[in-house]
Amino acid sequence: MKTLVPTILAALLIIGCAPATEDSSLAQLQAKKEDLKARYTVLADSIAWVDEQIALLDTTNKSPFVTLYEVGRADFDNYFWLQGNVQTDFNALVYPEINGAVRNIRVREGDRVSAGQVLIDLDVDVIRKNLAEVETNYELAVEVYDRQKNLWDQNIGSEVQFLEAKTRKESMERTMETLKSQIDMGYVKAPFSGVVDDIVPKIGEMANPMMPVARVVKLDDMYILADVPENYFGKVRSGDRVEVDLANADTLKASISRVGSYIKPENRTFEVRIDIKGETAGLAPNQMASMRVNDFHADSAVILPASMIMQDARDQYFVYVATPAGSEYEVIKTIVEPGLTYNGMTMVISGLKGGEMIVDKGARRVVNGGMVRA
Repeated sequence: MKTLVPTILAALLIIGCAPATEDSSLAQLQAKKEDLKARYTVLADSIAWVDEQIALLDTTNKSPFVTLYEVGRADFDNYFWLQGNVQTDFNALVYPEINGAVRNIRVREGDRVSAGQVLIDLDVDVIRKNLAEVETNYELAVEVYDRQKNLWDQNIGSEVQFLEAKTRKESMERTMETLKSQIDMGYVKAPFSGVVDDIVPKIGEMANPMMPVARVVKLDDMYILADVPENYFGKVRSGDRVEVDLANADTLKASISRVGSYIKPENRTFEVRIDIKGETAGLAPNQMASMRVNDFHADSAVILPASMIMQDARDQYFVYVATPAGSEYEVIKTIVEPGLTYNGMTMVISGLKGGEMIVDKGARRVVNGGMVRA
């Protein structure tokens, strides 16, 4: 029996392993490769069969010691990693609406402010003087209008004089409203409630509508935006669980609130949004976030360490199931279909039901149908 293996091997070496000639074409070499692979599979099966027969017939061969692992059932989750950025819709650069020198800065960086609260006063003295002059002229315009109206009510004077007085009065009213609005623009206000993150100018410097003077952020309603590779499109859905890791912060548990429906052509990704409302302590806009996204979940799945699943010459995955036989165990090669693997654990789709004892350490020293000790 033991002479069978050398005989087969020698025959294959003589028949199939002759060196290729220099004029061998690519097609010929590929065909020879496939032929050799087929011969190798036959040879590997023959060797495995011979080993099994030797183990069964050789009474001098003691059963090897192995360790056994009981196959269990548990919930299985698969995750993939993403990088994202913390964002907020309330992160505003504040611009003045008019030109003017900075007269007073009412807040400091880090202060909490309310919507409409004045942050910076601009110098609007020129506008105030213009308003005072218009108000003086307005008093005269009102008096002229009142007199013309009294005369017109008594059918005295011309309609043109009355309309001119009325028009002048109304024009000056509009001018005063415009000047008052410009004065109000001299008070730079917070657009919403939040925290003053930055004050740009110093007292005495000129401000203009082209340059920001402050930044106000609101840290209550924050979220994370991340780009997901295209191959996950359709697998990631709203509501999928996410674990968020941030520097100097505890791991946050959240869920995907929105999945983009557009693949960006420049990097072949789509966007997802993860809301983190109410859990924003220690977070800041544009902070980097690492996330584990749960893209698969199975209840009570058959799982076992990935290292216990072996592969034979036919590219089949298998384990050795151990069945008690007296004081020893009989091992049977069992073909399995592995599924996803995460964190070293593999979900088995078929081949095992849970509760089986399989060979762990020492599996490379056993043969199908052989006996082992544990």
